[in-house]
Amino acid sequence: MSLSRPAALPIRIVRQGTVYGIFFLLVCIFTYPLILHPGSMLRGLNDPYLFTWILNWAASHVVADPRGLFDANIFYPYGATFAYSEPLLVPALLTAAPILSLSGNPVLVHNLTLLLFQALCGWAAWFATSRITGSRTAGWIAGIAFAVSPFRTGYYNYLNVHMQCAIPLALVSLALYLEKRSPRYLAATVILLWLQMITIFYGGVPLGMLLALFFAGFLLLRPAGWQVRTWCQLLAGGSILLLLLAPVLSPYYQVFRELGLERSLKDVIRYSADWYSFFDTGRDHNFYQLADSGRYPGFFPGFTVYILAGLALLSLWRNPGDLPRRILLPQRIIGATITLLCAVVALLLVRRQATLPLVAGLSISIGQATLAILLLGTLALAVRGQAVRAAGSGHRPLARREWIMLLGLLSLFFALLTLGPVMHIQGRPAGTGIYAWLYKVFLPLHTIRLSIRLGYMPVLLLAMLAGFGLATLRDRLPRRLRPLLWLLPIVLLFEYSSFPLHYQRVNWNATPPVYRWLAGQKGDFAVLEWPSNNEGIDSRYVFWSLRHHKKEVTGVSGFFPPFTRRVVRDMIRFPAGDSITHLRRIYPLRYLIVHGDLFFRPEHQRLALTWADRVPTGMTLVRRFGNTMVFAFQDRPETVRRWERTFSSALVKKRPVAVVTVAMHNRGSAGGEIGVEFNGRLLGRIRADSRARTHRIPLPGPYPAADRNIFRLLPMSGNGSMTVSGFRLDRNP
Repeated sequence: MSLSRPAALPIRIVRQGTVYGIFFLLVCIFTYPLILHPGSMLRGLNDPYLFTWILNWAASHVVADPRGLFDANIFYPYGATFAYSEPLLVPALLTAAPILSLSGNPVLVHNLTLLLFQALCGWAAWFATSRITGSRTAGWIAGIAFAVSPFRTGYYNYLNVHMQCAIPLALVSLALYLEKRSPRYLAATVILLWLQMITIFYGGVPLGMLLALFFAGFLLLRPAGWQVRTWCQLLAGGSILLLLLAPVLSPYYQVFRELGLERSLKDVIRYSADWYSFFDTGRDHNFYQLADSGRYPGFFPGFTVYILAGLALLSLWRNPGDLPRRILLPQRIIGATITLLCAVVALLLVRRQATLPLVAGLSISIGQATLAILLLGTLALAVRGQAVRAAGSGHRPLARREWIMLLGLLSLFFALLTLGPVMHIQGRPAGTGIYAWLYKVFLPLHTIRLSIRLGYMPVLLLAMLAGFGLATLRDRLPRRLRPLLWLLPIVLLFEYSSFPLHYQRVNWNATPPVYRWLAGQKGDFAVLEWPSNNEGIDSRYVFWSLRHHKKEVTGVSGFFPPFTRRVVRDMIRFPAGDSITHLRRIYPLRYLIVHGDLFFRPEHQRLALTWADRVPTGMTLVRRFGNTMVFAFQDRPETVRRWERTFSSALVKKRPVAVVTVAMHNRGSAGGEIGVEFNGRLLGRIRADSRARTHRIPLPGPYPAADRNIFRLLPMSGNGSMTVSGFRLDRNP
């Protein structure tokens, strides 16, 4: 695994920096005109708003307040709400934090981070492929495919999908460790996997699977020569990785344990790829459309990649010359069977059918054919491994054909993984996918909701396989014709042409007046904005919370917690019934902000605007900004039989004493007892009568990490009622 004699360090730095600069230029071209207005453009406003908030929240907390990182200001009164989304900690620290401190513009932070890391993906694929093929031209094929393919174009509105730069580097690092058994390469693999995991799970989980599968394949190819020391190093590396991940994974585990946040197979089916996704150039391609998969985005890596990858696989038919003749026959039989199965898969895709009849009562499905290819390919690795073992060359590095075999199998595996639990051919069900089986045994898959977002993995692996095809073609060409191979990366760029792209304008400095006013309100309190329960609207609220920094009762993510759903139900019937009473349970909820211009139905807008003239009981109209109204919840006594307040753990940890003023009304007696309940535990009883008295009640831990806290007062006698005229959380004296 080397290109040539190592150059001096300054020369290598300049060389790598130049390659990265070229990829950055390419990314700027393919995202044009984003580079002209990086501080005021977003591609769509729903998900980009959310990812802008995630990145900037992480950037402002990862150094200044790491303990408060996961207690985000959305979905109040829940805790650990930052764990509803990707952490993005590496880009937050490396690019977002310095850009935010210099500019103060979160949109600029989002776009520059996108451009820088997408270019880094291209450089990483270039470096890895150049290293394993010995060809820089091959590296450019892989780098271009990984940086600006139609998959990238289709996902420019998802910042997190462009953060997989550690994947090709980790793969090469593991290969170097397995070949050289040097601990420094194992350390590099562990660090790269850790960095990928704390950036995005959609990169970290597939990377962990990729490394495990690559290790298994290497073990089949090199079954001999494994020492106890090597296994101890691998065990130590895995243990260190878990220790490094524990602080970040802990909040996600707490959300799962307390709230049951887990992605089901039904979630994945809705957001899985189609077989025709691999022939879909996407909606933005400038020159041609091959197929419409009905899913977005397309994965088409280009004819150049497909042809070169095919050349690499065809090269396996050549006599390797390093194996005994007795091994060639089973290898040829396996190869012929795999070729036949590939023809079956191609025929089914062309005919858009899930099964192919063979003889009477016998047929083969596309799922069976692809699974058989995987199994036969694994068998081919084992056969070759036994031949290498018999030849006594178990310590040699991987040969080119072995890399091709591994990358071919891995490409097919991850292509099948993107298809989800149920495969489809242009929207038609085509059998159960391997995702459904892996979901039962590989628990990290329970964090994935959109298997289609894993499309970068087959694109990367196919592009690296195409690098070997180019290297094979280079070896077959006369030396004088080899410079013509540099035309292939140019052709690939032509195939990916999809610019200019369309963006929406966002002026961060033109903050809506209501949020400028809200930013000036002192105190640590929560706000509820309405209308809600819509991704586009809620993402807008989350985005502008970067300006006012108040707690938001609503929010947006792939998970909508139960209490937030209850709040939405109360607002749908607001102000009828006891909806206002229910909303007042949220402490410290101060304002209800109603955006009259954001209602979808005119009748809902007209109803909301009438609240300004007939202010609901228990509310006060504080300010009005056009059709946006700000109502305050009045601090007035409540006479009830059961009284409740709910708040976050982050708040009660700072103020662990409940100060409540209450009076008791019992028929035929002077007073009675009120039970004090906190998080389902009875803390004790307080005596109360018709005279209002203030009580200080300590609220002991442990507090839930993700769920909300609930403080209740309940009369112990059946015929009693109480009046609560004041409540707050206070610090210990």
